[in-house]
This record gives sequence, C-alpha cells and structure tokens, in this order.
Amino acid sequence: IYYGEKIHYPFVVNYISGILLRISGDWRFSVLLPIILLATANILLCFFLYKKFLKNSVLAFLAVILFFLGGGFGAYMNLKSSDYKLTDNISTVNLDLKYPQQPTSFGSPITLVFMHQRTFFIGFFVFLLMLFALEKVFSTTNRKRYTALTILLFASLPLVHTHTFVVACITLGT
Repeated sequence: IYYGEKIHYPFVVNYISGILLRISGDWRFSVLLPIILLATANILLCFFLYKKFLKNSVLAFLAVILFFLGGGFGAYMNLKSSDYKLTDNISTVNLDLKYPQQPTSFGSPITLVFMHQRTFFIGFFVFLLMLFALEKVFSTTNRKRYTALTILLFASLPLVHTHTFVVACITLGT
C-alpha cells in the first residue's frame, strides 16, 4: 500500500506476511506461517463455538468435521488413484465441461485455499471472534465491553476479508 493509493483488496494478512518476510527473509515461512496458525485457530474456535451451543464435546467434534467437509468429496477419486502424487496440481476449474455439468468441482487445499484465498483464514478468524463477543453481549452483565469488541471486530472485516464482512452484515442483520 502506497501513500495516496486506494485500498483495492483486504491487505491485513499480506501485511503480516510482509512483516514476517522483513524479519526472517524467508518467503515460504512468511507466507505459510500466518495461514497455518490461523487455520489451527479457526478449527479450535469452531470447536469451542459448537461446544458452547451444543454443550457436548463429541457433538461439537462431529459438527466441526461436518462443517469442514461441507465442500464435499470431489477430490476423492484423484486421491484414491495409485498414480496421484501430492505435488500434482488438482485444478478447481474445468472449462471443458458442458451443461448440465458445473465448471467448478473441487480444489486442492494447498494450491487453492492456502495461497489464493489467504484472506479467508483471517476473515473467518475475526468472524468467529465476533460471534464469541456477540454471544457474550447477550450472556454477561459487562455488555459495553463486549459490544465495543463486537463493533471493532465487525469494523475491521472490510480490511481483513470482504466476503466475510458481507456474511457478518447478514448475520448481524438477522
């Protein structure tokens, strides 16, 4: 981001990676460390959120598994084949498909999510934190602090991940 330049895309995760790159000088470390930490935090936050509402650890664990498998098993046949290597690029988009087949079937987590959709991880993290703060607004006597935290987290979402901001608008609106 340069002085006078408009913000075109949520930049927080790239800013964090830039700081890590400046400190470490290692590109791979700087790009992947924030995503690995955020992915781990998101899984844990999902579990604790489900546990809070379901009041059962086993059901919360199953809910997290179902949540993260919501994308389906489209890549299963490729993974099952004996000649598949982890380094193979599994494409998300197949433009040769004709109607009624859909052009998007599945994506490789490494090439699709961990690189191209990096902002999702921090967006989902902030959204989950916002849900925890919002729950505290309605369940505690110290509402001002948690209301302020909810507003701060919500207001940060356009800089973190635009699509999560839209989801948060819909969630808070309902």
